[in-house]
Amino acid sequence: KTFSSAANKTPQAKTAHIPPPLHRLPACIPSMGSTGTGNNMLQLSVAPMMEVTTRHQRYFMRLLSRRSILYTEMVVDQTVHYNKDKLDRWYGHHESEHPLVLQLGGKCESMIPAAAKLGEEWGFDEINLNVGCPSKTVSKHEFGARLMLKPDLVRNLVTNMQEQVSVPVTVKCRLGVDSFDDYSFVHDFVSSLPECDHFIIHARKCLLNGLSTKDNRTIPPLQYEKVYKLCEDFPDKKFTINGGLTSVEQVKKVLEDGPNLHGVMIGRAAYNDPCFMTKLEYSILGETWCVDLTRRQVIEQYRDYCRKVYETGYVNPLHLIKPINNLLFGIAHAKTFKRILNPQDTRHTPETLLAAFDTILADIPETILDIPIVDTVHHHEMPC
Repeated sequence: KTFSSAANKTPQAKTAHIPPPLHRLPACIPSMGSTGTGNNMLQLSVAPMMEVTTRHQRYFMRLLSRRSILYTEMVVDQTVHYNKDKLDRWYGHHESEHPLVLQLGGKCESMIPAAAKLGEEWGFDEINLNVGCPSKTVSKHEFGARLMLKPDLVRNLVTNMQEQVSVPVTVKCRLGVDSFDDYSFVHDFVSSLPECDHFIIHARKCLLNGLSTKDNRTIPPLQYEKVYKLCEDFPDKKFTINGGLTSVEQVKKVLEDGPNLHGVMIGRAAYNDPCFMTKLEYSILGETWCVDLTRRQVIEQYRDYCRKVYETGYVNPLHLIKPINNLLFGIAHAKTFKRILNPQDTRHTPETLLAAFDTILADIPETILDIPIVDTVHHHEMPC
């Protein structure tokens, strides 16, 4: 089973009010079995993040990264079960977002596969089961990372989903939970899921009691070596590594130390510095389509997308601003950029938001907006 590049599997009736494609990308997004210009064996992906990887953020990210696999926010099985007439809110997406993964959370052996089946009907290329979220709310309801303590249930959820869908079913998990943190724990967990051939692993354990969700992303130490060991012990399975990767140099080091890794997943760094994904495509995957991509081009395309969104109905401007807010991360005029997008004395209307994009394009210097995002002079090393 491989990713499907057929973005048109999404039922037309259910997505009629999604903005029509502005920039057709499927031909430029290789399916996982096709050839490209870089490392075609490596998967680069953006982690599912609550209140971050919305449909607007995913569209924006696709402007910066053609090869990355994108994920939805975690969608809870009960949410789907009780809102089948409103699924566009969680399942709706633009065709350019493919390859696109639906992440599901929950523990119900009937609701999870039903939600997965609907996901395939809506055109998702893959279904991922969240077995790593350390949120107190999620843990209270006995799913997320707490499921790692119930491998038999996880196996049932995975196999039940596989019976309902033809697309791949994967698992995203941690290395351990609370005191269950030695290598044998995660080894046994992987062993308990023979039907699953791809694990996305956040390379640290989580503490369900005493740490917030945010702290669980940073305080438990990273243990990349355990993921490398899983690659060696389970050569017939695929492992994608996640956690703490914020620079091209770090990613290169991880791939050097873990040559058997199937993929690399980027989390908060993709939100804090979205251009990071463009740089990874060039430096890690060897893609050359992005060498001339500028921030001006991205702003213009995203502005056009926002205009199309507003033609279909009202959307809170803040939901459209959030994805692009950090486009100038780490370079001059970032504060000016954010100030125009986020005025202190008023709240944007659709008209003023579109006007704000025009102001940015006129007022931010060409030396910022028209310089290619990828620095080919200082990132000239051979791709991994």
